Amino acid sequence: LSYYPKFLIKDNKLDVAIVVGDKAPSSHVIAQTQVVLSLSDYIFRRTGVPAKGLAMLSSEIDDIDNFNIISIGNACDNEVSSKILRNPEPCNNLKSGEATIEIYKSRSNKAHVVLNAYSDEGIKKAAEVISRYTSYDLNGNKFVLEVEEKEESKDQIIEEGFEEEDEKGKE
Repeated sequence: LSYYPKFLIKDNKLDVAIVVGDKAPSSHVIAQTQVVLSLSDYIFRRTGVPAKGLAMLSSEIDDIDNFNIISIGNACDNEVSSKILRNPEPCNNLKSGEATIEIYKSRSNKAHVVLNAYSDEGIKKAAEVISRYTSYDLNGNKFVLEVEEKEESKDQIIEEGFEEEDEKGKE
């Protein structure tokens, strides 16, 4: 990963699709935006030309072998990640507190980077690492991140929200 993002540049333009699943959580779209802004800034500083058309949904990728890809989300949330990872079972095979950044090479010699995580916090951290890649020692084709998971589950947050509404209704 130490040569990232150089392999995503062709003719002084970014040659990459940054992909989230069609029904991905909002945290994945935020991560996508962070990566797009980082790469756009990188290419603009090198060429003075703004990058365009980088963000895509998985349904917009007809054949993964035609694109350099940064795919955000595990195989459960992103069909492109599932294809790159060869349809793993179970679709989220990481443990709590774990995230990975992996580079694969397609049959047509395209680069595929997968930001895979057990949780939304993991996706957020993986996007941060990719966006600030010069601050990390990213050697090899796989980088494993430890992620501090939040204690509260989504169900707890929803229930607390209802309890707060009930309290307001009683006043």
